[in-house]
Amino acid sequence: HASSEVIYIAFFTLTGASLQLDVLLVQAPTALFLFALRAGGIVLGAKAGAYLVDAEPAHRDKYWMTLLTQAGVTLGLITRVGDALPISGELTTLVIATVVLNQFVGPPLFKAAVLAVGDAHADYAPADGGRLGVLESSRPKARCAVIVSAAGDWEAKALTLRLQRRGWRVLEC
Repeated sequence: HASSEVIYIAFFTLTGASLQLDVLLVQAPTALFLFALRAGGIVLGAKAGAYLVDAEPAHRDKYWMTLLTQAGVTLGLITRVGDALPISGELTTLVIATVVLNQFVGPPLFKAAVLAVGDAHADYAPADGGRLGVLESSRPKARCAVIVSAAGDWEAKALTLRLQRRGWRVLEC
């Protein structure tokens, strides 16, 4: 994780450098249309899925807000596909523009959804050395686990010990 910042800077700088700004201006309406089409599909799919599984009403209308940012892998894929296709400049720029729109709109909506359903930890401050998951959650606590593994499986034993330290009752089989 220590080197990830440098890798992200290099990756996104190279991706941004591959943008053809003249093509971007021409493709902007299409990128906005694709963004709206994708967002609409996510909204409909998330609401239908939440309805079908009878999700909690407080969460039902917010699920879609957490899914818009899930387009980051696309940047890596489109650069590979763009190299192989003859229309690489136009296609690559269109897809990157659509992903960038998702990345600008998605995180604020994700945060709004987490705050709206009450899953945000008000005291969590990573700059102060806080760790995610340390604060008490409002969700029901799991109490039991069954771990099925081969005799002498060290990964299963490590998982068992970790769960027991967190107050779980663990049955090993």
